[in-house]
Amino acid sequence: MLSILDQYVEKNLLRKAEDENLVQYNYTEYCNNEGLWDNITMENRGNIYEKSSGKLIAKAMPKFMNLGQLPQYKQEELMLQTDINVTEKMDGCLGILYLYNGEIRCNSRGSFDNYVTDKIKELLPRYSMVYKMLEHNTLIVEVISKETKIICNYDNEDLYLITAYSNNPEIHELSYGQVALMAQIMRMPVVKQYDMTWDELLTFQRV
Repeated sequence: MLSILDQYVEKNLLRKAEDENLVQYNYTEYCNNEGLWDNITMENRGNIYEKSSGKLIAKAMPKFMNLGQLPQYKQEELMLQTDINVTEKMDGCLGILYLYNGEIRCNSRGSFDNYVTDKIKELLPRYSMVYKMLEHNTLIVEVISKETKIICNYDNEDLYLITAYSNNPEIHELSYGQVALMAQIMRMPVVKQYDMTWDELLTFQRV
């Protein structure tokens, strides 16, 4: 698998970051600007693999699109779905929390060590039971702080739990209810969920 991903790196569709044992892949600006999306570029938005085995160690959220970026037929297919999960999109930086060799590790979307990971390490001691939650899961958080500000101003610094991926027995995304329960156990804030229909969403989009 890693040899295939490295071919994408050679084509400037993915870039990678490395430490001694792990490697992380993330799509490039070129891939994004040119819209060169396939399953590999969509799925590798910060995925972390073990170098020696090629095993996926931490699953990150895949690339997501604004509604208007989707082809018309994809928009129509999407709007046929009635069971939709609507959550707040917070305006900070993505953080990926996972265990490796019994140690809590954190990455940003494209780095093992930068200002985002520094902020995660600073804030993480606030929360309880994190290690327990990471024994079988990867946690995806939004890092909110003055250092990670993009556009919105927040009056607090926090890690907001966005979602989580179970690593046992197969990697899969947990439901919002399961994620909210994990957040409650850790005493970590979780992104808000909204009960909205497609009509309400489209009206909200136009406001």
